[in-house]
Amino acid sequence: GGGPMLGDSPEHWTGTAATQGFFETLGVRPVLGRPFSDDDFVVGKNHVLVMSEALWRSNFGADPGVLGRSISMNGEPYAIIGVMPAAFRFGGDQVRYWTPFAFDSSMATVRGAHFIQVLARLRDGVSLPQAQSEMKGVAAQLEKQYPDTNAGWTVVVSSMQQSAVQDVHAALLVLLGAVGFVLLIACANAANMLLSRAAVRRKEIAIRMALGAGRRRIVRQLLTESVVLALAGGVLGLAIAYGSSRALAALPSTLLPRAESIHVDLRVLLFTFVISIATGILFGLAPAFAASREGLIGTIKESGSTGRGGRSGLRGALVVLEIALAMILLVGSGLLLRSFAKLSSVQPGVATEGRLTFDVSLPRARYTKPEQVTQFYQEARRRLQTLPGVESVTMTSLLPVSGDAVVWSFGINGQLNSASLPSAQYYLVGPNYLRNMGIPLLAGRDFTEQDAASAPHVCLVNDFLARTIFHGQNPLGQHIQMGRHYEVVREIVGVVASVKQFSLQDKETFQVYEPFEQFPQRAMTFVLRTSGNASSLLPGVRHAIQQVDSQQPITDPRTMDQVVQESVALPRFRTMLLGLFSALALLLALLGLYSVMSYAVEQQFQEIGIRMALGALPRDIYRVILKRGFALVAIGIAIGLAGTAAITRLLAAFLFGVTPHDPATIAIVMLLFAAVALLACGIPARRATRVDPMIALRYE
Repeated sequence: GGGPMLGDSPEHWTGTAATQGFFETLGVRPVLGRPFSDDDFVVGKNHVLVMSEALWRSNFGADPGVLGRSISMNGEPYAIIGVMPAAFRFGGDQVRYWTPFAFDSSMATVRGAHFIQVLARLRDGVSLPQAQSEMKGVAAQLEKQYPDTNAGWTVVVSSMQQSAVQDVHAALLVLLGAVGFVLLIACANAANMLLSRAAVRRKEIAIRMALGAGRRRIVRQLLTESVVLALAGGVLGLAIAYGSSRALAALPSTLLPRAESIHVDLRVLLFTFVISIATGILFGLAPAFAASREGLIGTIKESGSTGRGGRSGLRGALVVLEIALAMILLVGSGLLLRSFAKLSSVQPGVATEGRLTFDVSLPRARYTKPEQVTQFYQEARRRLQTLPGVESVTMTSLLPVSGDAVVWSFGINGQLNSASLPSAQYYLVGPNYLRNMGIPLLAGRDFTEQDAASAPHVCLVNDFLARTIFHGQNPLGQHIQMGRHYEVVREIVGVVASVKQFSLQDKETFQVYEPFEQFPQRAMTFVLRTSGNASSLLPGVRHAIQQVDSQQPITDPRTMDQVVQESVALPRFRTMLLGLFSALALLLALLGLYSVMSYAVEQQFQEIGIRMALGALPRDIYRVILKRGFALVAIGIAIGLAGTAAITRLLAAFLFGVTPHDPATIAIVMLLFAAVALLACGIPARRATRVDPMIALRYE
């Protein structure tokens, strides 16, 4: 990260450092200026940067004269040498610039650092498994050669595309399947509509053929009508897709990588056109040929109140298909909804109400000594504490539930020679951290003002580490050596409750806390406990920090409630989209069932009149209609339940606290379908009970 000075106001930009060949390996060049040259990687000459197109446009007005301009970043001058294309998003939307990664002599000798991401372009004919096998061999050689720093470390080779979409790839496949199901249900509805329409027009078509209309002309007319209807539906779908794409483009890259590139283009238009034409032809062809084969005499002899059993069976089969597909989607949506409800009820292990957080990253050039870092944060805490509405101020190097992590291996009581040392999430915290964050102290003591740089080194551990590592022994007074300072021995003085770090779905992990003043670092997160609206304090917070250092910006201001909500944003997104498709599928299935039952009542109008004339009661008619409708629903539910096994296996990775075959979810969905079936069948059945027998007997 960098804190450039633009005018009088400091800003924070997130950037990354890259070695030689970075842009060349990725196959991209700046649209303005040049990439890095070999001279840019010489220590002392590496103060140049290539910026993103978004940064160039937002902060420099897309000025081509920006090349060569010098800006102050982290207290040192950096020259702008290039601007990348708008589509270049390496590292995510938050990365705004790239600088040369120049190894100095001290870095070249540190073998315990494992923070560098390596990019490579495979030779032609080399597969990922082959590369993985070769790199494992390299890692094994390094482990033998440098056991102290490389023991237990390996190499994982993956494609960049897979790395970019791994969090959402499976979810998008599930949603793609949901879209396919909705499309099938819509097509089944269209087929039902066209079959019903062709059946109603049988007499008309038979008379036209008797008057000389050719079969080809009849088929052409019916196909034209079905294709026009399909194209009209396609146009409406494109309008909805355009609005939806605008909404998706606004999503952050953490939810949907490259969301901003989603738009309705020529390929989408062609796909929609082809699908619409194919749907119109496919589902209009069978009714058209069937209608054109009707004979005039046979059609007239069939009373207007009777239908063909074969066609009625086909319409029923289509409704069964709709119900089965909707059942599968609803079960999947119900599982995700119950899972999200359980996930949202999980406690993060910290208090969130009224907590305001923001990051501060001090530049190395202006804060070279630990004493300077400590002095800045002490003065900043003092000034922040005086703001109206602020009850207390603390700091942490790692904000809970943020998705970030710093993990160090550790040894107990001098045991450091094991090749498989345990690892713990590492927190560097300021005074009053536990009380400010609402983390219970279970044993021992909290850090105090006396735990300063010159005092004996101490630490806190969470209860999971205490139980697992010490096997029931008292952890207080035991000693830990960890992290980059293995030589420093810390005494365990307290045991605290565990907190969630990556997400609310976290299983318990080892966690270790150290006091900030014993190992001060330049990048920390402030946490302010407030008594009012936390977000309203931001202007005062910025002013207080700049009173300590006028060139120091703050970044990523959020409330702890927002941090927790962001941690469940992806599960919420999956649940919302699948729920939307499921609701649409249920509505379409409802319409399909309603249309079939309404058509059945219409076709049996005369039969119903005869039954009522012979003494049948309205409730008998009502029962018969409902029985037929519920028979279709029962078959559809049975087929849907069999099909849920496949989709629930796909959803298993997304579920939390819910089994893929959760009986409560399935029971609720079945009850929902029963209610929907009662509504869809009840309206036509009620209309049937109001038939006047005399009118029905004369009905043609």
